[in-house]
Amino acid sequence: MTLKDILEMCPNYDTIVNFICEKEDDCSIEFIDYYRDYVHSIPVELNKLKKLDEAMLKYVKDHRFRKEIGNDVVDVNIDVICEFYDEYMEERLKNFGNTQWL
Repeated sequence: MTLKDILEMCPNYDTIVNFICEKEDDCSIEFIDYYRDYVHSIPVELNKLKKLDEAMLKYVKDHRFRKEIGNDVVDVNIDVICEFYDEYMEERLKNFGNTQWL
């Protein structure tokens, strides 16, 4: 896959791989390395790749998500990351729907 292809399929690639984390943050390093390796693997499932890109952007942008996935995920793989992301986003929507305006 060329760099152009990667950036087309993974618009958040640069943001994710250039995420600056603490040296002791082995979890972030593992997640980002996994993402980078998956993007460069052949063959790659495009629908899973797009979902992984979304999930990893959430990972680098949302401290709460990063903390929760780091505590819950033992085996870093695409299916686990994407499933956790879907559940997290679904839970956020449930919580958002329960708010009331005064």
